[in-house]
Amino acid sequence: MHYQILLQSTDNTFCAPSNPENIVDHQTLALLMPSLSERECEILLLLADGRSDAEISRTLCLQISTIKWYNRQIFNKLNVANRREAAQWMRQASAEANQRSSIPDNLPAPPTPFVGRAAEVATISNLLRKTRLVTILAPGGMGKTRLALAVADNIKSTFPNGVYYVPLTATSPNESIVGTIALALNLSIQRDVDLELQLLAYLHGKAMLLLLDNFEHLLDQSMLVSKMLQASPNLRILITSRERLHLHGEAIFSLGGLSFPQTIDAADTDSYDALDFLVQIAQFNIPDFQLDSRTRIEAIQLCQMTGGMPLALELAAAWLESLSLAEIIATISHNRTLMVSTLRDLPERHSSITAILMASWQRLSAKQRHVFMRLTVFRGGCSRTAARAVTQTQPETLQALVDHGLLRLNGAGRYSLHELLRQYGEEQLAANGLTDEARTEHSHYYLHWLSESEGDLKGRRQSSALDEIDSDFENIRAAWLWAVEQHDLVSLNAALESLYWFCEFRNRVQQRAELLHAAMQVCKDEHRANELYSRLLARSWASKGITALPTRLSTAARHMLRRAYASAHAQHNHHELAVCCYQRALIAAAANNDRAASTLFQVAHSRFTEQHDQFYVAQTLLWWAFTQVDLMHFAEAELHARAAVHLLQEIGEEVGLARAFLTLGAAVENKPDYPEAERCYEEAYHLLSRMGTQVDAANVGGWYLAGAALRNGDFGRHRELAEELLAVAEHQNIAALKARAYGSLSLAAFIDKDYEAARRLAEQSIAHFVDHSSGIIAPVFLAYALFMLEEVEQSYTLLQQSIVSMANIRFLVFDFMILPLVAVLLAYKGFPEHAAVAVGLSLHHPASMYAWSNLIFTRTHVTARLLAQLGVEVYEKLVLQAQSLNAVDVFSWFVEIGQMTPLPPLTPSGINLTSISPPVQTKWLDRTE
Repeated sequence: MHYQILLQSTDNTFCAPSNPENIVDHQTLALLMPSLSERECEILLLLADGRSDAEISRTLCLQISTIKWYNRQIFNKLNVANRREAAQWMRQASAEANQRSSIPDNLPAPPTPFVGRAAEVATISNLLRKTRLVTILAPGGMGKTRLALAVADNIKSTFPNGVYYVPLTATSPNESIVGTIALALNLSIQRDVDLELQLLAYLHGKAMLLLLDNFEHLLDQSMLVSKMLQASPNLRILITSRERLHLHGEAIFSLGGLSFPQTIDAADTDSYDALDFLVQIAQFNIPDFQLDSRTRIEAIQLCQMTGGMPLALELAAAWLESLSLAEIIATISHNRTLMVSTLRDLPERHSSITAILMASWQRLSAKQRHVFMRLTVFRGGCSRTAARAVTQTQPETLQALVDHGLLRLNGAGRYSLHELLRQYGEEQLAANGLTDEARTEHSHYYLHWLSESEGDLKGRRQSSALDEIDSDFENIRAAWLWAVEQHDLVSLNAALESLYWFCEFRNRVQQRAELLHAAMQVCKDEHRANELYSRLLARSWASKGITALPTRLSTAARHMLRRAYASAHAQHNHHELAVCCYQRALIAAAANNDRAASTLFQVAHSRFTEQHDQFYVAQTLLWWAFTQVDLMHFAEAELHARAAVHLLQEIGEEVGLARAFLTLGAAVENKPDYPEAERCYEEAYHLLSRMGTQVDAANVGGWYLAGAALRNGDFGRHRELAEELLAVAEHQNIAALKARAYGSLSLAAFIDKDYEAARRLAEQSIAHFVDHSSGIIAPVFLAYALFMLEEVEQSYTLLQQSIVSMANIRFLVFDFMILPLVAVLLAYKGFPEHAAVAVGLSLHHPASMYAWSNLIFTRTHVTARLLAQLGVEVYEKLVLQAQSLNAVDVFSWFVEIGQMTPLPPLTPSGINLTSISPPVQTKWLDRTE
């Protein structure tokens, strides 16, 4: 939401603001100034709206004297002297809110207001302005995370590219933190590029703050922090840890407890953060709790005993419903005496928190202890259902743990444990010999749940299922690895299909590779003919991605699938035999062996049809159609793509449906049926947008739909979609998408007759291209600009290079994007007959981009010049004959043009050019309208 208040003041009244609809609401004002009460917020908003005291009095049905009293309270809290200064405060606060609202972040909403630590927030904020790496160092329970979040929120406006929180507690030491960071950043992961390289590329040049929380168990991965800082000079990293990282340039901030009085009779006790924090926490359980002259002394004693440690105070305050402050102090003293006898080397603050943990533990019933211990096997929190299932308890026991302050329940209905509490409970679990039992129960629950989710992942609940699994993926990962460690092949086998497709749909291919590899290592110790091993063999290769598969990986993948096929055959597992065939087809497609892929997809389709597996039938049809497009078998591609669309709509699988619409669009575009292709692209675009797949949606919009807009003459939408693609590509730092976006914007600049800008943008497109499509089209964009800038020879060279490359990309729309320039340059170079053929194709062939072609020919006056040079009869004959070319003929003619330098007489398929005039030397100086 944007907030802007423009107020004009007099001594006592205000004129109405120029944009009253943008005045902040109660909730926003409460966030801007937490000390204001609800009534004070209400009055301040009316005051800022230009209301007099009398008007506010009538609106709220309060006495004017009451309004004046509230005014004084408001002025004191805002530290202003009068209404004019209050209005100025509102303008400044609203401007800051407006600026901050546009900066992306994923900072979690804290469950309670942040208390105190003003000096610490200011000091760390200043450190981050001066240095790029700051570590908040403190033991567990000291409030590192809350402080770091407060700092991040405080300096958010400094980082236009965002502030991102990366919780690392659930990341195991054996797991790379690259994936965790990528997920927090919502990085769009590309299959065939190393994830660390993608992350570093994404961060390059961004002014961003990363908050890496709880790093102490991942110190072996500290070098990634250095790499990230090297990749982006404007990046700042804030770390919380119990140990320093020992990196160059690391600034350390050692965090102590909240401030508390050092003596019982200290004056001005209202200025101590620990006391404020204790009262706030107590009021959550006892709303009217306040300190009086007696309890204030006891509260000071409690703060002194705990050293102001927030977690210790929070746990102690949870006892206030049943114990007085004096009794709480006595309980802690008793436990601490027990500890000192055996743990004399503990620091005082550690002694206090452990004493409280011990006392909290002793206050639990046997059943509550049992449940609390078993909760420690969860990673990243858990749902209510999972908590009840794994701990085998009822809601009232879980609520009792919440009431004791040992368990937290957030607004989304998920339970979580503070890491220090989790570690303490984990120690108790091990001491009672229950670790294996609890982890096995946890593993069985999540792998069974994952197995049961297979139907949802492949059907109408796909989107919800993906989100649900995503929220518990750390638990699923832990469950999978425990099953691997326990050689629980039955559970792994049951969950494999769901794990495979979840990672496929959410592009977690590298994490999938790690998990499948771990399972395969265990299977090697078992009988190799077991079902799980063959199924893993059939799927593990795909974790490398199916695009641009190198020969070495292609050979290794085929070898794995041969073994998988033999194993499935020995087990008479007909479904796995079909899966092996499907996977072999994917390998062939990835290796650009389209004919073999098409044959294998046909076989797989037949086998899945026999087994009535609609999901795999649809997937096979989808990829079969894709290979048919590559083979330029457009009729077959359309047939298979339509069948895939129909089937996927029937079963409700939306990820595949979006892909199927794209493939169908490509097939009918080459038919050509541009209106139908555009409808298909629109369907894919809306599906991907609804699923939150921002990068894929922007790519479809900025490439396929932008091309349709260009073809239809809707140049405004073409630019809008290209700009949307560029914004996403730059945010994600994806070179291939940047190449496409800059290329499309180059055409937009060309349309606007800004040829210098068109040239610069095309050069940027070429600088970023990494795939065939951008590598072919980007030079063409540049060639258009160069021609209009009268650099014709370079334009001609670039055009020929692009045409030669057409052999690698068989997509008719590319040809008809290039055709107008082909016609212009052929005519300019003195080959009017060839130019007439290009004009005929461009203006009259069914696949032509009409609006674009007409625009170029209007700019260059080609048709008028060719009519003058060839005569009406010859020109019209060539144009008419050109219309009869089919798609294959057009491709062939383009390749012939590109390979012939200088251009000799030629006879395109279907056109009888028996005589070609010698080159006509002419200069076209009037290339603009």
